[in-house]
Amino acid sequence: FLKLGLTAAGLCLALFVALRAAFLWAFHDPGVTSGELLQALYLGLKFDLRLALLAAAPVLLFGWIAAARRLWIIYSTIVAVALLALYAADFGHYAYTRTRLHGGVVEHLTPADVALRMAWESYPIVWIGIGIALVCALYAWLLSRTGAPAPASRRRHAVQFALVALFGFAMLWGKWSWYPLRWS
Repeated sequence: FLKLGLTAAGLCLALFVALRAAFLWAFHDPGVTSGELLQALYLGLKFDLRLALLAAAPVLLFGWIAAARRLWIIYSTIVAVALLALYAADFGHYAYTRTRLHGGVVEHLTPADVALRMAWESYPIVWIGIGIALVCALYAWLLSRTGAPAPASRRRHAVQFALVALFGFAMLWGKWSWYPLRWS
């Protein structure tokens, strides 16, 4: 079960880092110093790791149910689709307003037909959808190529579960101090 969960978390992390790099490439501000950029990338990497572990947490915790392997792949792919759609919305929102996606955007969705028409006229929705579908198909294929778990003893399962729980908690905490990850 570790192999599938860690593969899902690793693929999510790689996807998030690639999206962060694409955002940096598309919207790079020449006025940002290299120190500020490195600090932002470091904080973003910590956020990406946390999000990848949260997305893969159910697979890491309950992936030992071998009969549900196909369901875990479907679950992970659905989560990837949702997160990619959010990232695409964030890219589009930033390109349009030069601000990151936030809760205030929900106010602009009230007349849904107007919001959908604006998005349809402003962005290549079909190509974005095709891109998301292709990336998620590759994601699901890579997860399905992960080998089936070898039969293991109860003791080995318990040790693996404890290690994953400990590592996952440490990564979700975000840093080596008393307080969890802070944004300031």
